[in-house]
Amino acid sequence: MNIVLKNFSYLAILQLVNVVAPLLIYPVIINRVGVNQFGNVILAQSAIYYLTIFVNYGLNIYGTKLISGINSKVGSYNEVFNNIFYFKLFVSIMISALVILSWGLIESINIIYVFSLGIVFGDLLLPIWFYQGIERMKYITIISSLSKIIYIALVYFYVQDESDGYLLASFLSISLLVGGVLSMIIAMRKYGVIIGKPNLHGVYAIGVNGFPYFGAMFTRDSYIRATPILIGLVAGSSILAYYDFANKCVSAYKSILSAVSQAAFPYIIRTQNYSKVMYVLLCGLLVSIVFYCLSVIISSELLEFFFNEVNTQAIVIFRIALIAVLFITISNLCSQLVLIPLGKGNLFFYISAITCIVYFALIWTLYLFDVINGKSIIWVSVFVEFFLAFCYLYMAISMKVLRRKNDN
Repeated sequence: MNIVLKNFSYLAILQLVNVVAPLLIYPVIINRVGVNQFGNVILAQSAIYYLTIFVNYGLNIYGTKLISGINSKVGSYNEVFNNIFYFKLFVSIMISALVILSWGLIESINIIYVFSLGIVFGDLLLPIWFYQGIERMKYITIISSLSKIIYIALVYFYVQDESDGYLLASFLSISLLVGGVLSMIIAMRKYGVIIGKPNLHGVYAIGVNGFPYFGAMFTRDSYIRATPILIGLVAGSSILAYYDFANKCVSAYKSILSAVSQAAFPYIIRTQNYSKVMYVLLCGLLVSIVFYCLSVIISSELLEFFFNEVNTQAIVIFRIALIAVLFITISNLCSQLVLIPLGKGNLFFYISAITCIVYFALIWTLYLFDVINGKSIIWVSVFVEFFLAFCYLYMAISMKVLRRKNDN
């Protein structure tokens, strides 16, 4: 369990750095480029992040599972590492070509989208699944922290006014690429990973066997990442900037939650010990309630600090979006610590697929009745988090995994 606790600590720091670092530079960005231009950059980056669903392909779960089952002898990771790397490389090239070809053909796609493509290759080069599988997350933590420092420094010294929106996208890409290259170097030098010639059969096997995990993550991430895009297109860049801030606060909570599930995941895969899942779930629910209440209480002060203004619309958006934390705890822990370790990848996929259908059906209903706006889209995203949590909890209870705690 000691290594689980160590990896939890590293993952918690990693997740917090990923969330807190952008928040630290938020006031500077808002003051210099303005809410509208920042919203435009967020829209472009959200679109690129949506495409990284295909690059990731659920491999942060499936890849971790493969690596964690390998003997730790130096060099033994090469086959799996190479297969995953070349699969992600192929998808990254396809996505980049699509964006570049669309630039100039689609009016809404501008240079900011092209400069944001570093996000795609940053995901390719940063093998979180590898370090998670070998339970050595300290390297990713250090590299990610360094990457965020680079981003903050570049933004602080070089972004000066509204015309520098493209620099925001470029600097994020640069920082992610630097982090990715460093993580690859460590994997090669310390763990003997060698990038050799691609094994087409192995690459194909990754695509086939990883599909249920991709399907689950796609159906889940597609509606999560579609929300900011829809808000930006329907409600405008200012509303998107307010939502993005609220979403980053939700992500701050999810960072700790993800650290718990990701650190415990390899341990549960090896031991099949589910006795502590109910305890972790109840503690997580308590923390989520406290987090939400505190965030609502200080919402006005937070918005005034980060945006230099307080308006009713921003406060309402912030408070609605934060309701999601109450349900994310259940869905995250039940899926990552129960369904996946039990080999219920297909069930994980079906639940996520149904949730995705519900989300887009509700969005389409809003459109048909002409009531689609920023707030209604956010309410839909909160509802589907509730729906997803209910489904995962029901399945976990039906498998009697959570009941084991009561039987002991």
